[in-house]
Amino acid sequence: MMRLMVFCLLICFYLFCKGPNGGDCTPADADMGIELVFPRGGETFTVGSNVAVSWKVDGTKMSQVALMVSTTGLSGPWRNIFGHGIDVPQSGNLCMDTVWTIGQEYEKNYIDYGPSGTTVHLRVCGYINNDLKDESSMITVQR
Repeated sequence: MMRLMVFCLLICFYLFCKGPNGGDCTPADADMGIELVFPRGGETFTVGSNVAVSWKVDGTKMSQVALMVSTTGLSGPWRNIFGHGIDVPQSGNLCMDTVWTIGQEYEKNYIDYGPSGTTVHLRVCGYINNDLKDESSMITVQR
């Protein structure tokens, strides 16, 4: 029993203190300065689900990010999930996250998930300069 408790404590320390990437919050593409960590694509969610979206960002490259969704593929159009930017502290590389409740996006950017669901792409990008971006592969949204 004691071994199991120690094992669980070690796992908790790894996940919550160091993170699954060993605490490294450096985006994979340093020039882009942003990397979508989750969801990356292949996941299935239901309308009404709370999805913990996470990303890595270089705070020296942007002061705000936007989370955007497209139901028509990577060429867009893209709709801002929240209708505003998410502030990024200006302190180098950061791991950030927020919750996206599917189906409760910003009212002016209504997203039609269809009667039986659809596939979407998620983008995290600079709010001002959305050329700095990373995008997911297809994510399935069911009704």
